[in-house]
Amino acid sequence: MQPKIKICGITGAGDAALAERCGAHYIGLVCEIGYSPRCISRAAAADITRLSRLPVILLLDNPASEIVDIVSEVHPFGIQLISDLTPDDIALVKKQTACSLWLPVRVPVHVQQVFSVTEQTNRLAALKRAGIDVIILDAMVDGMKGGTGTICDWNIAARIVAASPLPVFLAGGINPENAAQAITLVQPAGIDVSSGVEKTPGVKHAGKIKRLVNEVRSTT
Repeated sequence: MQPKIKICGITGAGDAALAERCGAHYIGLVCEIGYSPRCISRAAAADITRLSRLPVILLLDNPASEIVDIVSEVHPFGIQLISDLTPDDIALVKKQTACSLWLPVRVPVHVQQVFSVTEQTNRLAALKRAGIDVIILDAMVDGMKGGTGTICDWNIAARIVAASPLPVFLAGGINPENAAQAITLVQPAGIDVSSGVEKTPGVKHAGKIKRLVNEVRSTT
């Protein structure tokens, strides 16, 4: 089955339309995460979601009640929960929003970093029961909770994909030049790309998105 493509860090309606025209299946909107150069307000996110088919909004460390409030304003397809919400909180968000819930999982960049694939896959089963729909694998970088632009250990990622009870997207340093290699090795359900298809932070590059889509399609 052909992997799905999520183009993240969309900051305007023009780039949202561009990503979808080029063949992206989802777009990501970084909502009120102030340190990100791709940050937009919830009002701007709502403007984009009115025009886009399947937007996923990224939220950082919001309590469950605030997430529900934001969703009521933005009306996204999905929510990427960059947080340490409990399973009960996740279940509450799922019940009150009925959105697709995406959750990042940090994967080591170097084999020296402590990481147990077995522990993670057991955790994923619990997250599935709580209401998580999609897992996103990103690099484990100190002081960062997402948008690292760093390639994780794809061998570990492949083991997680093989054992995961949930669909897994691969993120972190993916671009048109390495997308096919990443997909061949990891076999994810999809890829999540941001800086790899940009002119400058928050501004997408049509040619790079088209090349990325062609590379993904070449893997099937």
